[in-house]
Amino acid sequence: MDPTYHIKLSYQPNLSPTYYRDDSALVHQPHLYEFAATLARLYEAHTLIDIGCGRASKLMPYYPEFEVIGIDTGENLAYCREHYAGGQWLDLDLDTPDVLKFDPALLQKSVVICGNVLEHLRHPEYLLDSLRHILEHAPVVLLTTPDRDLSRGYDHNGPPPDPSRVREWNKWELGHLLKSAGLRPEFLGYIARDNLSFAKTTLLAILANHHRPKLTQAPDDFRVLAVMHTFNEADVVEATLKRLFENGIDVWVVDNWSTDATHDIVAQYLGKGVVGLEYFPAGGSTGLRQWREQLSRTEEIAASANYDWYIHHDADELHESPWLGYRLKDALYYVDQCGFNAVNHSILNFYPVDYESLLPQLNHIIQLNYFAFGEHPAYLSLIRAWKNLGKPVNLQHQRGHAVLFEGRRVFPYKFLMRHYPIRSQEQGERKVLKERLPRLNMERQRINRGGNHYDHILAGYDFVYNRLELEFFEPMRFADEYLIERLSMIGVIFRDMSIGMGKDHYTHQQATRAYEAEIMRLKARIADLEDMQKYIFGSGD
Repeated sequence: MDPTYHIKLSYQPNLSPTYYRDDSALVHQPHLYEFAATLARLYEAHTLIDIGCGRASKLMPYYPEFEVIGIDTGENLAYCREHYAGGQWLDLDLDTPDVLKFDPALLQKSVVICGNVLEHLRHPEYLLDSLRHILEHAPVVLLTTPDRDLSRGYDHNGPPPDPSRVREWNKWELGHLLKSAGLRPEFLGYIARDNLSFAKTTLLAILANHHRPKLTQAPDDFRVLAVMHTFNEADVVEATLKRLFENGIDVWVVDNWSTDATHDIVAQYLGKGVVGLEYFPAGGSTGLRQWREQLSRTEEIAASANYDWYIHHDADELHESPWLGYRLKDALYYVDQCGFNAVNHSILNFYPVDYESLLPQLNHIIQLNYFAFGEHPAYLSLIRAWKNLGKPVNLQHQRGHAVLFEGRRVFPYKFLMRHYPIRSQEQGERKVLKERLPRLNMERQRINRGGNHYDHILAGYDFVYNRLELEFFEPMRFADEYLIERLSMIGVIFRDMSIGMGKDHYTHQQATRAYEAEIMRLKARIADLEDMQKYIFGSGD
């Protein structure tokens, strides 16, 4: 292994670290253990193994749902043995060459946590070697460590101000360290440092099992079909279709008798990515949405079309791979190869931030760049892509939010869904006040159904957001900074962010924090680009 552990040559480590006592009132990495437990459920695991467990205050809330194994030494381990009857507590100095050994059958049903341990070790290669052996059997290891650049500044040359730490890495260095140790970081990004600041300055590496398939381009004979229902989507449908085609997805469009140019726009792509186009209901418009019946039609199409995977896809949304640079088709093929048959989604709602209508030369994907997470508990289950198992599926039971079928195994990491419900003031007034609410009211009378999240909107409503209420979307930064949120929705604060709810309450303090966070993100991006330049071109002039 590189004697510098892939840290810049000017860095000075602390080779005489003190013992780390886990007695802080702060909760470090407050979302890490919830994320680990979520993965354990989806991987059908029964054990959480915590390497460097400290006093196990974050681990024990998940007992007895899971068996827990904590590994530490000294006072921390003595505390665990004294206070927790449940759990298994192993005494091991991680700075020795002793390799952690577990029964392979146990590891196969375990999620392993290694939170903020690496920086305390004089010989991190011993731990990394143990993790490599563990990942011969365990499905995943979650490893965290503070980012030196974001925590100390880009010119920091060590040693760490915390005397219990030996050295610290930045993101670029950590990625090289892990790969050089034979580990496979499936994701590498940032999580909240603690429950006081929630600053995104802690690195999280999600390390995959060594025997998992490689993420590659899907073969031509792997076929995916998106079934899209439309009603008056002329302003977005073409851009959505093109994005699906670019991602290797065929499309079947079911149009609910649009009164604008939606049907004609889609018809231009018949045989060019659109494999089916029909009106629903076939006999003519009823003036109703008939959503349950539309979902039944999607179930019929999925039962009769000969595709490997299906997506229930709206015209005003984009489904995306969680891996930058890979098409949606490639990502679904990887999920399939990993043995899972359904995909959940994290949702971002994009909104207009000024009073101008969309410029004719720009589509909504390009022009609408400000978002908020879909901050409602209903968005936790958006299982909208599934494998064709030759069995009937049910979309109606959860009104299209989640597909149900026998033997469903949901992939542990959520894909991303970018949703564009309102594109401008004019479009919002037309969609909600003239089209959606009248049809919904008629539908309620027919099926005696309750309210809708648009019910509070009246004539004169302002559909446009102050941009300070939202966040600017930049794909690479978003993928880095919102790692746990985008893969699980953990860490998203659930408040009703339906159209119009929570608007105009952005304080000066919030604006200041947003500004400071933006400066920090820009500095981090500049540092990443500088590191990349040095890596590619060398450190010389």
